[in-house]
Amino acid sequence: MEPTRAPKWNRDSAMILFVERDAPTRRVTPLDAPAGRDFERAGRGRQVIIMKTSISKSAVTSSTATSHAAIVAASPATAATPPEIANVPSVTTAQIDAFVEAIDQFSVLLGADFVVPQPEAAKRMAKPRKTAAAIVPMVADLSARYAVASTAYPTSATLAKQQLVNTLSPVAERIGAVQKLVTAIIAVGQSAAWQGSMVTYGLLKSEARGNAVLRNALAPVREKLRPTYVTEEGGKTKVRGRSRKATATKAAEASAATPETPTSPPAPAKA
Repeated sequence: MEPTRAPKWNRDSAMILFVERDAPTRRVTPLDAPAGRDFERAGRGRQVIIMKTSISKSAVTSSTATSHAAIVAASPATAATPPEIANVPSVTTAQIDAFVEAIDQFSVLLGADFVVPQPEAAKRMAKPRKTAAAIVPMVADLSARYAVASTAYPTSATLAKQQLVNTLSPVAERIGAVQKLVTAIIAVGQSAAWQGSMVTYGLLKSEARGNAVLRNALAPVREKLRPTYVTEEGGKTKVRGRSRKATATKAAEASAATPETPTSPPAPAKA
């Protein structure tokens, strides 16, 4: 019994059929055979064995047809889309621009006379308790009732600041909720875009096996998927940790972590 193999350009979908030596055969041209090639002249025509068994005709068809059907089944047009990806909202650029403009106007309104404290100054600020919103009005009421107040911190100014906090707290909650929503939409949308792009890239790679022009056109995409970095010696590597920049960063961190050894003064010379 002799095995019949598929050509090299369709090795992934190759099938081996073991049949008798004298079994009848016929020539079949693969469905995805590149145009312009004369397989008969090159002597590379595939022989598909016609077997008189209980196997159906679809089981002995070209393996290339099987591969083609698998690729079509894996395409985004026929694959089921997950609900979280299918429900990604559609927002126009004009709507986003209007929302961003409103955010900018509100930021200008709040930050017109406000100076953001630096980290060192923020550490020295008084740390309020969680019940500060209830305690501040109570203390202000007692201050007015018993005529005891601070000249540096008038009761009216204290109440005004607390009222501003009470007004902006719901805004902060809304902004936090919107931020979480936007972050989730970005994550799901990017995942859907990447999934569709990689499926299409796989189809392009399969097509590029018999198309040198397409294979060269895919070179920038391959470079982006697995970039190369320049090493300290001037060579190239695909490991980011061995790049020139990473090596310099590690050397700088090592030198900063190593304490300097104090130098002792030279011993006085003996008379």
